[in-house]
Amino acid sequence: MLTRHQQKALNLSCHLSVTANAGSGKTTVLARRYLDILLQMNVQVENVVAITFTEKAAGELSQRITSEVADKIAEVQSEHEKRRNSGTADRLDRLAHIRQELPSANISTIHAFCARILRQFPVEAGVDAAFTTAGTLDSARIADDALQRTFSTFTVEVAEKKERVFDTLRAVGRPATEEILRLALKKRVLLDRLVDAGMFEKTDDELLAMWEEAAARELAGQLSPHRGLFDGVVSLAVEAGALTHLLEKLFSGEESLRDRCAAIIDLGDRLLVKSWGKGREKEFKKGIVKGNADITRFAGVLGSLRGLARASDLDRHHVEAYARHLRVLIELYGALRHTYEELKEEENALDYEDLLVKTLALLREHPEIRRRLSEQYRFIMVDEYQDTDRLQYEILRPLLDEFKRGNLFIVGDPKQSIFGFRNANVAVFNSTKQEMAAAVGRSSSAGKNTTVEDEERGMLTLPDSFRLLSDILVFVNELFRDLLHDEENGVRYDELVKGRQNDDRGSVELLLVPDDSGENKEDETPGESSVSITQEEAVARRILLLVDEKATVFEKGKGARGEIPRPVRFGDVAILLRSRARLGFLEEAMKAHNIPYVVSSGVGFYQTQEIYDFANYLRFLLNPADDVALAGILRSPFFTLSDAELYTVVQRVGTGTLFDKLKTSAAVPGAPAAVKTAVECLGSDLERAGKLPIPLLVQRILLQTGWLGVIAGSPRGDQNNANIVKLLRLAREFEGRSFVNLFDFVERLNELIEKEPEEGQAAVVESRNAVQILTIHAAKGIEFPVVILPYLNEPRPRDRLPLIDEDLGIGFSVIGHAGPEREAEKVTVPVVEVMKLRMQRRSAEEEKRIFYVATTRAKDHLILTARNRRVVQGSPFDWIVRRFPEFLALPPKGPLVETRIRRLLPDGTGEEEVPYMLRVKCLDARRLEALPHEGGAPPSAAFPNDIHDEPITGQIRGEFFSATQIQLFARSRRQFMESYRTGMLPESRVLPVVERAAAKGGDESDDVFEPIDPARRGTIIHSVLSRVRSKDDLANLAAIVRSVVNREEIGREERLLRLGEEIRSEISALLRGEFAKAILGAEEIFTEYTIASALGDDFAVGIVDRLMKDPSLGWWILDYKTDDVSHERDLKAFAEDRYGVQMKCYAYLLRRLHPEQLEVRTVLWFLRRNSEPVAFVFDAAHLDEWEGELSSLIAQMKEMILSGLPSEG
Repeated sequence: MLTRHQQKALNLSCHLSVTANAGSGKTTVLARRYLDILLQMNVQVENVVAITFTEKAAGELSQRITSEVADKIAEVQSEHEKRRNSGTADRLDRLAHIRQELPSANISTIHAFCARILRQFPVEAGVDAAFTTAGTLDSARIADDALQRTFSTFTVEVAEKKERVFDTLRAVGRPATEEILRLALKKRVLLDRLVDAGMFEKTDDELLAMWEEAAARELAGQLSPHRGLFDGVVSLAVEAGALTHLLEKLFSGEESLRDRCAAIIDLGDRLLVKSWGKGREKEFKKGIVKGNADITRFAGVLGSLRGLARASDLDRHHVEAYARHLRVLIELYGALRHTYEELKEEENALDYEDLLVKTLALLREHPEIRRRLSEQYRFIMVDEYQDTDRLQYEILRPLLDEFKRGNLFIVGDPKQSIFGFRNANVAVFNSTKQEMAAAVGRSSSAGKNTTVEDEERGMLTLPDSFRLLSDILVFVNELFRDLLHDEENGVRYDELVKGRQNDDRGSVELLLVPDDSGENKEDETPGESSVSITQEEAVARRILLLVDEKATVFEKGKGARGEIPRPVRFGDVAILLRSRARLGFLEEAMKAHNIPYVVSSGVGFYQTQEIYDFANYLRFLLNPADDVALAGILRSPFFTLSDAELYTVVQRVGTGTLFDKLKTSAAVPGAPAAVKTAVECLGSDLERAGKLPIPLLVQRILLQTGWLGVIAGSPRGDQNNANIVKLLRLAREFEGRSFVNLFDFVERLNELIEKEPEEGQAAVVESRNAVQILTIHAAKGIEFPVVILPYLNEPRPRDRLPLIDEDLGIGFSVIGHAGPEREAEKVTVPVVEVMKLRMQRRSAEEEKRIFYVATTRAKDHLILTARNRRVVQGSPFDWIVRRFPEFLALPPKGPLVETRIRRLLPDGTGEEEVPYMLRVKCLDARRLEALPHEGGAPPSAAFPNDIHDEPITGQIRGEFFSATQIQLFARSRRQFMESYRTGMLPESRVLPVVERAAAKGGDESDDVFEPIDPARRGTIIHSVLSRVRSKDDLANLAAIVRSVVNREEIGREERLLRLGEEIRSEISALLRGEFAKAILGAEEIFTEYTIASALGDDFAVGIVDRLMKDPSLGWWILDYKTDDVSHERDLKAFAEDRYGVQMKCYAYLLRRLHPEQLEVRTVLWFLRRNSEPVAFVFDAAHLDEWEGELSSLIAQMKEMILSGLPSEG
């Protein structure tokens, strides 16, 4: 049964815009409206268009419509059996026809819809009807080619033009210029509007005047809401009277922009600390600054204006230089755009933007086609309209003949517009809504309230939420009522009305973790400061307690049974992340507590093991002599040969390929069944590889090898299977482009594996009982019984240059000359600071909407986690404590908030508003009991590539001393001090141990002593080896080397290719040795791994090249060295002298990490004498004794650094 609000959205007589609150049932309305159009308006399926934001949403809407049709058929069938009249029979026939036509329904994304129109009118649109759609990777590849051709063209231009380009490249920088031009291509619709409007043809005076006016307008807009705040804060200053004139100047409309900006600088420098991050205590009355929210907000406002204020003091020639370089960039963009279009035409490809732009041009330039399409598409419905943009709206208008014909229905929620990075513009929702209302043309009547007036003009709201229980709904209303108020973009907060007929309150919980920043120590309860817990640990413990306590969640009952309570399961819990920055640590906590989990909607599809395995299989079918690919296949789920079985095959007497040896092994009496099966399947597939279509070949491999059965019981089995289904779909698409050659498909797959890390993994339809971890963006449109939102102290991501502003152009920094007395400096001119402010304002508003989306995913329980008392301005925790300051008090049962709740009456005909007492439970994470999970479900196997074997506790307080530094100090005090004084001390800035250090590459000490070329070569070799983690990676060695070498600014492409081939050949030979086989077959492996241990107030740190686990030896360390040690020299003696202390330090750290090991083995592998690994074995007693010597060495190092004098040695 539909509510009265939902019923109004089924009005088919006029254009309608519907604002749908979270959980309001808009998909139900869309499906019901679609069916009503077909049944009531005498139109066919082909006359109705439904546009969704994603392909997944299109599929879901199609399924919902199909269900509506089936339900309607059952209803009419039942009625027909009772009445047996012609009316019901006709309706049944009509419904049967609709069901038959639904597979061809126009339900798709806007891009698919436009592609269909272009293929319908290819000649008029100026495209080939057989065009392909270039994906992200192909578009980037074509753009890169176009960019290189554009620069090559300009280098042979006439001297004057060439010099202008070179001048801009010097001022902006070649990498920055390329980044600007790539961004210009992506945002070409916005930039083309400015070009067409003649913006860049203005004179310097005209541009400067326009920019100054924009800066003054922006400054006034930024300051106007804060006059009261500024007056209040200045009144608290010691010299308040002396600052009053600055306020008058700042808020006066008569002062120049430069004078007002000078007042900002004066205020900030007087009242704030050097960073402008907080108040300067001596400038305010005693005890005022600490904890004063107004001073913190004052600092935030001034801080945001600091860039503009400083830029306004720049000389005019800086701005003129910016204008000059801007014109050159526009000229380069024009040439790039032309080349880009030519290259796409050569490949008969259109990118996603082309689909929209060319469709709009077709509609504008061909009135007859516009009329035909307008008659064909009589009803248009657009879902998630808050995430559309101006271009998409401009396509809809001509289809509706500027609202003179047809019927447009848009539905969305501006509060949930969170895809700005995809060009979504929330303001379009409001402007479209207003234009639709004007087209409806009904004038308001006197005495009518706003809601009635809006409804008469076709502007509806679905306020009822059928998702949230009472506590969550009231909390969301209280928090966002004043927070979500963006007049500029037409975003207002529409109260959630409780539509869910369940009297349970649900719960909202604030889980507070002690702040480890060292602040607010006086506020701690005695004895609590020693208790350390991370947010990840707190989340894991809370999940276990939820399950242990059998917290109640609800599921829908069958028929009219309403909702049925049951105990919470792991699969009911979702952890939603703003970013993936700390995903690895979260996964580590899940593992440590044996909590089953799955990372949903993950990226890196082409880098998953199952895709690697299939790529290896296909490579082998192309080239049976590819031993590396075959080795990967044999150890994979295809044939599951053990290492011992594979070793036996490899050691088989005789020459030939690995496949030859495999066939020989299979013929030996008593050969393992897996070997025989592999030979049989591979031989059969080799015979058919060139004859079968690629999708059938992939399916044959699945059936022949039993791959599905092998992975079925694995922790990631569901995800593995879904990814292979997606691979099959891609294979069909590839075949559909008339590319049926296996070689081409494998080449394409190799390219995607190497260059497309952002492709999303396939969605898993039904996951096992496991906690879901996903981003907030991926959770859009989904709901969960329990939602956990961690890291609420984190500030919003920073916006950076370059950027493109729809009104002001391109924002970038330039190297400007500050004058004869000063060196050249990189500056941003005032208009660029204005662009940054505009972007920051939009981003800040979007962050609020992102948090709203996150909180409204929860059905029954919402858990928020943050570090207590660490309030970062503009963070979700800041918004929470500003609205609920009492939450920081941590009372046992949580604070009570007196408020009201609106709820839907049980019959759905109206609402009531009643008093409500909101209770939010505040928990101190230190008091959560750690409960190990004893359930049978294993943790996910989807572990991160680099994690610590077990958590390292302790806080960072003292100095860090790396094993390399300690080694250098032990060998030569004088060299140590020389390195320290010149800033060349290895690893002088080591990251805290709770973060994995980025791969440094190269021997740490070699960076100090070796000539630059060998050291750089060593760096590249180390970087490549860190990426070769197992035998499977050998198949991708060329791609790995190419990826690493291309990042080095070494020289021309020829040199890069030559160096890459040399290094690939060198490493390939290195990894064919017996010792390499041992390290590539390790049970567990971590590369570039940081180990640290506290020693008193300081820390010893080691970054080891490879940490591995052997079944018999336990954990052991391998370190590469690129020293050129002659064969005449005793390698063991050299290693002991040069690296003995470093190895002992590594062994000590590993022993601290794994105290259960009685012996620790470290191995030095000199790559130029790779057949002679040098092993060091240390027993536990030796390492325990050495701790004192290590502490002494560190104390001596600190003393020498303080004194500045090296001792002899």
